[in-house]
Amino acid sequence: MSDKLLKFLAENQKLRDASPSWVRKLGRLILPVNRYNKYLWAQENPYVGTDKEWRFKGKSKNKLSIIFDPAHYHKYYMTACLDLDISYEVIDIRKNDWLEEIKISGCNGILVWPLIANIVLKEMTDERLRLIEEELNIYVYPPSREVWLLDNKRRVSDWLRANNFDQPETHCFFIEEEAIEFVNETIYPVVFKTIRGSVSHGVMILKNKNEALRIIKKGLQKELFRKEVTRVTFNGILFCFRNTCPM
Repeated sequence: MSDKLLKFLAENQKLRDASPSWVRKLGRLILPVNRYNKYLWAQENPYVGTDKEWRFKGKSKNKLSIIFDPAHYHKYYMTACLDLDISYEVIDIRKNDWLEEIKISGCNGILVWPLIANIVLKEMTDERLRLIEEELNIYVYPPSREVWLLDNKRRVSDWLRANNFDQPETHCFFIEEEAIEFVNETIYPVVFKTIRGSVSHGVMILKNKNEALRIIKKGLQKELFRKEVTRVTFNGILFCFRNTCPM
């Protein structure tokens, strides 16, 4: 399917609103979703196609770099800078020459809306923000350490334990034998969660040992790793169980 047609569909809000829900769902199964989303998200950024899309010269003494987000949530930083008359430059850290662009930008700080649409973008964002802070000594907001915790239940759980915060009893496994031993001995039901996934995606209530063992088998056979476009992804072979707490 041509990009011209995808762009037309993304730009035609009235056509989408007039289409029945089943047509829209079918379309998302047929259309190349990643390419379609690129145009759809761009429609929601009022600065696309204007002289402010990539840079703005304000009256501020300092200049900020704004990390480009494919979903265009970075538009909120752009609006704030425009309101405050602060100079900015939008930089896409997905590009091969991203480091050179950061160096020559002359920015005094970097604003980032973390890229977490998939695990590849998430890991890239974590790595590159840390390098910007530690090697280039440029201030990043939010700090790379905070972004590193975002959308990763294992990291959050380990961080809470390391800092002695209370949390629901959590068990994370990379070793098959250890996971099987746990499901053989634990009291059910337990809650299974994928490492990534928001708004309840990747959450299952396991009522008995057989259900838990099926989860382990699927994970080890990589059946749960294959669909890159799904919203639920795994970060390695890991199982996270949380004992349910009565409320």
